[in-house]
Amino acid sequence: MRTTRLMLTIAALAATACQPNVAQTPQGVKSAAPRPAASVTTAASSPLPTASPSPAFAKLQRPTGEVSVLSGSIVIDAAYAVAAGSNLISNNGAKVLAAGGGTLAADGGGALISDKGAGVVASGAGNVIAGNTGNVIAGNTGNLISDKGAGVTTKFLLAADALATGTVLPAAGMRVQVRNLVDGQPVSLGVGPDGTPVYAIYSNADGRYEVYVPKSLARNVLVVAEVPQATDARLAYNLVVSPQTTASQAIDEDTSLVSKFMRESFRGKVQELLAAPNFDDPAFLLETFPTIAKFPAYGELIKTAATHMRAKVSQNKIPAAKLDAVAAAAADAMIAFVDLSNVKLITDGTKWTGSVDEAALPAMAVVLKHVREAVIKKGLPFVASQPYLADAKTPVELKKPTDVATFMVGTYLSSTKPGLFNKIRDVFANLEVPAEDVDHLFAADNGVVIQLGVIFATDEAARAAVDAAIDQVAKEP
Repeated sequence: MRTTRLMLTIAALAATACQPNVAQTPQGVKSAAPRPAASVTTAASSPLPTASPSPAFAKLQRPTGEVSVLSGSIVIDAAYAVAAGSNLISNNGAKVLAAGGGTLAADGGGALISDKGAGVVASGAGNVIAGNTGNVIAGNTGNLISDKGAGVTTKFLLAADALATGTVLPAAGMRVQVRNLVDGQPVSLGVGPDGTPVYAIYSNADGRYEVYVPKSLARNVLVVAEVPQATDARLAYNLVVSPQTTASQAIDEDTSLVSKFMRESFRGKVQELLAAPNFDDPAFLLETFPTIAKFPAYGELIKTAATHMRAKVSQNKIPAAKLDAVAAAAADAMIAFVDLSNVKLITDGTKWTGSVDEAALPAMAVVLKHVREAVIKKGLPFVASQPYLADAKTPVELKKPTDVATFMVGTYLSSTKPGLFNKIRDVFANLEVPAEDVDHLFAADNGVVIQLGVIFATDEAARAAVDAAIDQVAKEP
């Protein structure tokens, strides 16, 4: 039997059960911070406060005034997270992933996680953890933790046989933030008991979160969920979502990739249009955006957006070395204005088998799930031996199944160079992913980019947001 050795450090356990959505006001997060560089993949991480003799477990509270409630679940690749040093713990016969590199204990019985000091505790219906002046006795039919001495460190073995490559589980203890896509700044999620704004919380023992963002925040935001203090981008998950949505939003391996796809695809295309000397040449546009042949107005949208942004870059005297940062900031600012539910699949008709009325983003999530499942079936060693990985701009290191889709986004989908979808077709054939999935991916990419072009051309507020984002990049060192 394979086992994973886990070390749990508990400092001064609280005698009472923890509350859902435990609040954190991390150092460096409350104050305004510079826009994250290029493409945001993680929220700003801050060191946790030092241990306190009496950790204060506080529930996130709803602020006064009008708010929008954002809620959802977080399900991540537990096999990779465990291999990377996070903890997997028993949850009454099921399993839940507790993130945090050895700093979390959780049980899915209904209560959650807190971190005020170095100690993180989760309690299920009062029957998991009991603390007594530093001594730890934890019981869930006796199978979680036992420390009968006076110390605060417990080591235990946990069977990890079920964790085959690609195993996904709910993730407890993920640090959750929300960022404004227009300016990159963190958004208040509610208040603590003293009324102080809170900018980060932890997901509960079922991997769920619920936050209260200002009702005045009408544009799309970026929900960022990450293993606390992790520097591995594979342990960070992003989701572009409208604050006005009332539906629970799943943050998982596939939906996070959709947001990455949307942001990276547009960022890469904007960057190339900013750098291309012949960006307004009809022949160049037709070659790089073949859909123009069917939708000529698409070419005008692209030219309008590129001309405007290039003029703004010139006005600010921004050097070529910063064009990628400009493209990332401009792309996020525009994505903030997209009606996510109204992005439809758009195709030039080639080998198309789907419906043009189909929503693009859910369709994209299905395609990316098919890719992930195909990689799991083929095995990472098989994919690592394939020659198409040499197309990557930087060497590819495959550690989890979604790395393959990440490779495709960064190599093929974030560029305007012609013929790249044929490359994706080859990758899909190699992985035995359904051939029509390439057409769905192509149509989804078209849908996102065309929607963004329409917004830029018709929404004055969106153009102003892009201008402000470019101005901010110009001011940054």
